[in-house]
Amino acid sequence: MVDTPDFEHVVFGSTPLCALLAGLLASAHGRRVCLVGDPHTAFRLHHGFDLAIDVMARPETLTLLQGLTEETLKLINGLGKGLVERIDPLFISETAQSSAGLDHFRHLALAFGYGVEPIVDPQLSAHAICRVRDVAMLPPGRIEPALEAWLDGLGVRRLARSTTEIWLRRDGTVRLTHNDSELTGANAVLADDAAVTTHVPEDQRDKMLVSESRLLLLAEPDRAVPGPLLCWLDRGVSVNQAGRAGIAVVAGGDPATAAQRIGASAARHGALKRAGEALVPALRTADGAPYLGTARNSRATVLAGFGPTAAFFAPAIARYIAGAARSDEAAWFTARGASRGRPRSSVTDISMVTA
Repeated sequence: MVDTPDFEHVVFGSTPLCALLAGLLASAHGRRVCLVGDPHTAFRLHHGFDLAIDVMARPETLTLLQGLTEETLKLINGLGKGLVERIDPLFISETAQSSAGLDHFRHLALAFGYGVEPIVDPQLSAHAICRVRDVAMLPPGRIEPALEAWLDGLGVRRLARSTTEIWLRRDGTVRLTHNDSELTGANAVLADDAAVTTHVPEDQRDKMLVSESRLLLLAEPDRAVPGPLLCWLDRGVSVNQAGRAGIAVVAGGDPATAAQRIGASAARHGALKRAGEALVPALRTADGAPYLGTARNSRATVLAGFGPTAAFFAPAIARYIAGAARSDEAAWFTARGASRGRPRSSVTDISMVTA
């Protein structure tokens, strides 16, 4: 007789996507779910920004994202007030290649009804700047406590990664030890970069996944940022006005050049007084498209490369994992699955350059 696992899905990760995915698997699909990650703390630096748009080239992705954004915001607005901000992010390119991609995105977004406009700012050393109007953003520091309370209300078990021993098996199942109790899960879902890099050795990851580092910085500039969120495509740097706390900066790519790229991106704001800094492992995809597949020699589910829009894909990811995806969603995820060493040329997308 085979023992019934304690959980049908064990989601690993500490981002809003991870919490939303765990909650939706429980609430919308009736699954027994455990979330293993780092509990929210006000002292945790921003690992990224959850934004309902990104520079992209594929119309099928923007079509999917539009519908999912409405679905996600309906859920989040039901969790409390002040959990969604509306901002006008700036996307900045400095080379001919990235400017061509940004121009393609601008025309695509216009066709989909987004308020998109090219702007000129003499103080920004840029080849092209694109502003997107009225974009939903999940404010870091406010969304996490609301999601944790929601999960508790759903009966989703939450375990701190630091106090949990984890064993992933090749068949995708998982065994956990927490406070001398042993728990089991039928399906491991590695839903953020930290989870993937921690539990899947590099030689067992799909070749489409590229390891890099991410420098996180909280700083106090001399002058205000000219917008709530600036994304420098060629530098791989995002700068967010973090209220009275100053600015939160995330820089991907080579850690040896990250500080220099951040300095160039924030040069117009004067000297930066650093209030916090961390270097964390990260992943990107070689073709710029999201990835939802498995590890090599394992059936554990791996998510990577969804960028700032990751949280807004949560409803579709939950349906896909639960075997309830709509036909358009299933086709989209299948095309962005494991490459098995082959190029995914049909889904290649625009990505930030993080040299």
